[in-house]
Parts: sequence; structure tokens; C-alpha cells
Amino acid sequence: MDQVNIASELEDKLYNLVFTLYTKAYFGFKESSFEYVDKIISFIHKIPTQKYKSTYNKKFGAHYISYKANNNTTWYLIFDIQENKYFINEITNNHSADYPYIISTIK
Repeated sequence: MDQVNIASELEDKLYNLVFTLYTKAYFGFKESSFEYVDKIISFIHKIPTQKYKSTYNKKFGAHYISYKANNNTTWYLIFDIQENKYFINEITNNHSADYPYIISTIK
């Protein structure tokens, strides 16, 4: 059976994303921010059933998958797989300042 593990740093990043989305007024209600991040987390747990691609530079992980949250935002989840265990290491989106650096590692 496949197991999905989210790095503790990534859990912190997702938790902080809830508050960033709310405080920067991307969502008018904190509950909406939680729902948005919950959808990302739900997708993360479905990674073993999704088609993913190999990265070119393995610094952040050997594989990645994209999650289209809406018409404007695509999230990129970067991970490693070892013995049916998926280790989710990093997340970024097409709006992030680090997006060009991280996505450029993906072939």
C-alpha cells in the first residue's frame, strides 16, 4: 500500500499559507483559506494515483506533479518515492518568487 509523507517544513508552509491567503485578502473568510489549503492537501494524498513527471535536477526531489487550483494558479508538488512511500518535499506555485528557480529544475 502506498504511503504519503509530507515533510514537516512543508506542513508548516501549508499552515502558513492559510494565514497568508487570508491576511493578504485573497479570501474574505479564514474558512475559505482553510478550504483552499485542504484541497491541496487532499490532492497531495492522491499523488500515488496520479500521473507525475521526473525532475531534471533532483535537489528538491526526483518527481513532480502539478495541481491547478484555479485559472490563475498552478501548484507544483515536488517529491521522492522509495518503496511505495511518497515523500513530499516542496511546493511552489506560478506566482512565487522562487517559482522560476524551482520550476527551471523540472524538465
